[in-house]
Parts: sequence; C-alpha cells; structure tokens
Amino acid sequence: MLVLALVITGGTAVVSGLLIVVVRRTGTATQQIVKILLGVVAISIAVFFGTLAHLDDNGGTTVGADDDRAAVARSATPSTPSTATPPTSTPPETASPADESSPVTRQSSSPPERTPDKAPDETPGGAPAATPADTPTGHDEAPRSSPAKVRIQGAEAPWTGMCLDVYGPLTDPGTPVQIWHCERVAEMEWRYGTDGTLVGYGGNCLTAVGVAADATPVEMRPCDGGTGQRWRRVGEEFHGPDGYCLDIKGPGTTDGTRVQLWTCEGVPQQRWATTTL
Repeated sequence: MLVLALVITGGTAVVSGLLIVVVRRTGTATQQIVKILLGVVAISIAVFFGTLAHLDDNGGTTVGADDDRAAVARSATPSTPSTATPPTSTPPETASPADESSPVTRQSSSPPERTPDKAPDETPGGAPAATPADTPTGHDEAPRSSPAKVRIQGAEAPWTGMCLDVYGPLTDPGTPVQIWHCERVAEMEWRYGTDGTLVGYGGNCLTAVGVAADATPVEMRPCDGGTGQRWRRVGEEFHGPDGYCLDIKGPGTTDGTRVQLWTCEGVPQQRWATTTL
C-alpha cells in the first residue's frame, strides 16, 4: 500500500509540473482549465490519502480487536485436566496359608533299627583300643567287678580284630568258646564278676572244664564260683586254674578257632586286650 501511494504521488507531481509548463506557454483561458485540473488532482490525492489513512486505522483496529478476542477466547477456555492414570503398584502375591485342617505329615528319615551283621570292628591300623583299667601293671590281679561290658580281643597280630566269642549264639551248658572277627553283638560282650569270674552271653561264665593242663577245653557253663571259672589278669594274659593261660588253639587265625588252657609262654596267641563298650 505504501508503494502504491508513492507511485501516485510521484505521478501527480509529474502531471502538475507538466501543467505548470503548459500554463506558462498558453493563454489565460487555458490557464483557467489547467488550474481546474490541478484542483481536481489535488482533491483526488487528498481523497486517496484520506481513504488510505482510514483503511490503516480500520486494519489496526481490526487486528487489535482480533488479538483481544483471541486473548479472551484463550482465557475463557478452561484447561482440560490431564486424564493420565497414575501408575499403580501391584501388590506382590502372597502365598496362601496351608489348610490347617489337613496338616502335612512327613515320613521319618531315620533308618530302621537292625541287628548288626558280622563285620570286623577294629580300631584304625588294627591296634585294639585299651582302657586305663587294662594297662598292664606287672602284678597278678583278679578282674575287678564292674557292670560295664567289655570286648576281649587279640592284642597282637595276626589276632588283632579277633574277639572272644560264644558259639551259636547258644546258652546251653558246654557251648564252645572261640575267636571270631569282632562285631557289635551280644555273644562278644563280657563283664567281670565279683568273684573273679568272666560272665558272658546268657549269664553263663567262662569255664575251664576238667583238670588244668595243656589243651584243657574252655566252655560256657552256669556260674557257680568254682575254680575253673576264676581268672586273673596278668599284664595282657588271662590266668586260669593252676596258672594256665587262656590260649588260642593251633594257633589258628580263622573264625571259629577254639580257645583252651595252655602253659603261659608269653606268646602272641595268649595276649589279650579289652575294650569297654
């Protein structure tokens, strides 16, 4: 719009200049006509600029009004609150309690009791474990009375791990006594009586049968306190009637080898160790 006004103004100035030149060269009548034309041009220019100014005022007012209406519209429009749903934490699952009316029962993991099989029961290295009461003193002494049970086994190789055993197990009078690889069984349990006896399986006593001599058999008989049932511990030996020793027959080293009386010679088959059970 400003450019158009400048163009019209420039054109009017040029026309006015030309008319002035014409007026100076022509007569009075012509000058009157030119003056009239100049007046018309001046009026046209005034009207044009007046219209232009009016349009500018209306345009500015319109723009300002539009801005005001936009501002009012913005202020009148309520802001829409956020509808985003805040995250919710999911509670952890809880284990449902067990039904108290139906308790769970478990089977015991303990193995059932059983009778031990015949298996060697030696201390490491084959050496029998001795108790302070069994330490050799070098003096004759009778086995002291004790309710504790002991196991009697060979003190030297090859009889370590071989125990004094009641055959069977039987409780009949005359049941043989032998050696057998050591086990945790009642037939190998002994205890000292108050009168020097060795009480074994079934409550019977270790007995030298007959006259004391080499090869006199040793059996189990009912306890009567007789001479053949009295034993003394001398070092690692068991001395019976007339000083004869409890001896392994043979000397055998296998299960089932019998025991007997024999002259004390200090040999390995006459040496015994006891272990308290």
